[in-house]
Parts: sequence; structure tokens; C-alpha cells
Amino acid sequence: MIWRPSLKRLMRHFGPIVDQVTVRGGLAKDASFGDRRATGILVASAESREGRSSTALGLALAAARLKQTQNVVLIDGDLRHGDITRKFGLEQHEGFRELLAGTNGIAGLLAPTSTSNLHVMPCGKAALDWPDILLSSEAEQAFGLLREQADFVVVDSPAVNQFPEGRLLAQWLDSVILVVRTGRSRAEAVNEAREVFSDKLIGAVVTRYRRVVPGFIDRYF
Repeated sequence: MIWRPSLKRLMRHFGPIVDQVTVRGGLAKDASFGDRRATGILVASAESREGRSSTALGLALAAARLKQTQNVVLIDGDLRHGDITRKFGLEQHEGFRELLAGTNGIAGLLAPTSTSNLHVMPCGKAALDWPDILLSSEAEQAFGLLREQADFVVVDSPAVNQFPEGRLLAQWLDSVILVVRTGRSRAEAVNEAREVFSDKLIGAVVTRYRRVVPGFIDRYF
């Protein structure tokens, strides 16, 4: 049996992020229904623990709610950590590894969620020559199948400044969103990540942002 937790509960479990509906919903609208239509988006960060997985989940959920007739797929492309896979309880479920290996079709690799048109593809279990397989014809075929069978794809990736997978995954997707965490992300690391994705970067999400209200204003209101 596949666990289908509430997406709102998962968002709380992953941690707070600023303007969840407005920011992610706006990005989803711009990315999937603007003049430059993007069917595949990579959610990246310069370093680890910056809120990337929660942002990927929020963006996928916003896209699914924005266009309820479209099929949205959230892929856990962080095979090293698998945060999304773990939070959905899909550690024993086939997924992205099997898609890249060509051992299973897309339909058998998707897990349902409480939002009917949003499905999750976990990391999977197949042994792979990782991350070199992302340079192969198998990867090209895998992402070709995704484009044929999904209207909108969101991929969570490892930290780009620490692991090579992010830049390798980006070649198969239309656009990149960079996640930056207030008080943690280093300016030089963020700039380095921006250079990696410069031609595909369409926006950024700032996590753990807290707006400071002066005390006298707070007391007045």
C-alpha cells in the first residue's frame, strides 16, 4: 500500500517557507502558462539544507491546483538523500532510477497524492552508473517519455555546488528555479550557482525569510 499523506501536512513537516501560495503559485503560472512555456523545471540550490525539497513540493502543488486538468509530476532527483521519497514513505517504490534504466514505464513509477492530478516519482531502487547515466541516450529517452506523458514536471535536485547532478539534470529541462535560504546561503555560492544555470534560470525563491517590523509600529497596530 502506498502512503498518501496530506500535502499540507507534508509542507508543515518540510519546514516554513515565505509566501507559499503567492510565490510558488506565481512561479507556476509564469513557468507553465506564460509566453515561454516550460514543461520541465529543475528546483536547485547552491548548497544543502536551503529548503529546496519543500520548494519543489510547493511548486508542484501550486501547478496542479492552477491547472487541474493537467498532469503534474514531482520527481525526486536527489538520489543521494531522497528527502521527498522519504517523506512520502516511498523508499521501497520503484521510480526515477528505473525510468533512467529503462526497466519500467512511467505509469508504474508514479505514486498518487491527495491531489488527484499530482503524482510523485520517488528515487527508486535500481543500480545505476550515477550520475554518468544523465549524459546517456537512456536519459534522453527518459525525459522524452516524461514530456509525452506529463504536462508539467518538477525535479528536485542535489545542491549544485556540492554534486554534479544538478547541472546534468538541467540539460534535459526547460528552466531552473534557484532556492536561497536567508541567513544560510553564502553570496559567493549563490553567484556560482547562478553562473551554472544562467541560460535557464527563471527565478528564485527565498526561504526562511522573516520580515522585521519595527517595535513602535508593532505596538501601534
